[in-house]
Amino acid sequence: MKLTMRQRREGEKIPRGYGIAYFNVPRYTWVLFPIPFNLIVKWARQFLWYLKKEHYKMEALWKAHEQGFDKSKKRILELMNENFDLKEKTREESHARYREGYEKGWNACVQKMEGMIDERSC
Repeated sequence: MKLTMRQRREGEKIPRGYGIAYFNVPRYTWVLFPIPFNLIVKWARQFLWYLKKEHYKMEALWKAHEQGFDKSKKRILELMNENFDLKEKTREESHARYREGYEKGWNACVQKMEGMIDERSC
């Protein structure tokens, strides 16, 4: 039996008897091996990745991402507090304000459409 590796792009058919071993990111292709060997290649690749201790780098990247996300979330909340009137404590007041703004926008849209219809009908 000849052990051959094949690569397929997304959307291409997988040949009969072949299974996906891993995704090759630089080439943006799926790497395929005959069915029993695809799992062996997959496990060997994962084990080598674990031995290289790449997961420690990924954990550091994940922590950095979380810290940046938390900082940006705090900044967004600060901006929201500055720009919005937080004195409206009741739900009814905030709903009334939303409804008024919605109706103003809707009325402006209707008036503009009526103006366009009047212009075309002349």
